[in-house]
Amino acid sequence: MADPENEEHFRRGETLLDKRIDIQYATSYAVRFSYGLDEKAMSFFRRGFCFLLAEENKKAIENLKAAEKIQPSATVYFLEALAFEYQEKHDSAFIYYDKALALDNEIVDAHKKRAIYRYELKDWEGAYADLNEMARLQPQLMLTYRLRGLIKAAQKDYYGAIIDLSRYLKSDTADFEILNQRGVCRSQIGDERGANDDFRKSLKYDRFNWRLYEYVSKSYVTLKDTASALETLSEYSEAMPERIAPFMYKTELFLGQRKWDDAQQMIDQALNRFHPEYFDKQIYSRVIFLKGKLNYHLKNYSISIQEFNKALDTNPTNIEALYYRGKAYIGMGEKKRAISDFKRLKQMGYADSETILQSLLQ
Repeated sequence: MADPENEEHFRRGETLLDKRIDIQYATSYAVRFSYGLDEKAMSFFRRGFCFLLAEENKKAIENLKAAEKIQPSATVYFLEALAFEYQEKHDSAFIYYDKALALDNEIVDAHKKRAIYRYELKDWEGAYADLNEMARLQPQLMLTYRLRGLIKAAQKDYYGAIIDLSRYLKSDTADFEILNQRGVCRSQIGDERGANDDFRKSLKYDRFNWRLYEYVSKSYVTLKDTASALETLSEYSEAMPERIAPFMYKTELFLGQRKWDDAQQMIDQALNRFHPEYFDKQIYSRVIFLKGKLNYHLKNYSISIQEFNKALDTNPTNIEALYYRGKAYIGMGEKKRAISDFKRLKQMGYADSETILQSLLQ
């Protein structure tokens, strides 16, 4: 996975389910606490609430504003905040959640919404204060630990984040975003196996995340579990057959295992499946390089040099192709050409090129 930390932890865009939950809470709150409004304010409040249910947010705000002018109340402010949020007027929503809580500090959903806004403003202290209020009002609410864990992760308190996210995951084992985030935290503290376990689990629920497949497979290689890496890459190619990366990664693993026939099969599949015209130049250069590397290991030096030349023609910055071409020249006994390649490599400080060059010049 390229950079799991860049994931969006909080999304302002509401899903249909989110809105239903909001409305259910708002309905319950309104039924319990709107009785204190006077008759005229109540009339505007009811109309505003009906428009909110009908998703006519502009009319909802007009009527709720009218109720607010007659008799300000936490109930009115809370519904206004929701209506502003559904209009994506987040600054106004934040202000009205603030107003609602100033009059009634017991509104759990208002604390939740304000915690998210404060998080986005990097007001960590304020966000924590709201989350602590949520925990006080509803200790069994697991969402509190989800949000608090994400905030701790953003602050690089990885151990604290892991504790909160683990508590939340006991209530929802299928939340792949949180599995990913806990995996990131585990990776940051050096728990590569724990991170890999989390990312692997999240793939069950996020089957089309190519970054995740690549991260998990590379992590298995780090853990020296090549069989699981190959299994993950096979799942990757099945889920996303349009991507060439799993074929390349499997080729590299097979080359490392000296499984020449399997490596050749992967290269053939890649080249047969994808026409060079549709390849990114760097990717095509990489595939051709791997073909050359296979032939180098098979001591087909002449063929390997042809492939390395193609790879370098396509992408002159393919330094591995230059390195292995130099080694293939050594294999063919073409010392002068090998020296030329390794002089270039030495200037770039690549791998053991200086040592090889010195041995060639002796």
